[in-house]
Amino acid sequence: MVHTFVFTNRGSEDLIIDEINASEGCSILAPPNAIIPPGEDGAVVVKIRTMGNFGVQHRTVIVKSNDPVNPSITLGVHGTVRVQAPSKLNPDFCYE
Repeated sequence: MVHTFVFTNRGSEDLIIDEINASEGCSILAPPNAIIPPGEDGAVVVKIRTMGNFGVQHRTVIVKSNDPVNPSITLGVHGTVRVQAPSKLNPDFCYE
């Protein structure tokens, strides 16, 4: 699963992204530009690996910046992974 978090720098100065950390089972596919000017948008694209995991899943991404009010933001992705499709459980079995 891939998800994109989009944000806007609503401040009056450049937003500088210092660091991005993803929890286990989550990777950053496309980090935002290191500097986002005032009024501009940025995005963090993350990929969640669910293979072999079933049930409720929680993954987090922590973004650290020079924002004086919120220097560290935690982004969360939550969802439920259901059992694999029958064809993937037994690829030799014909379901037609």
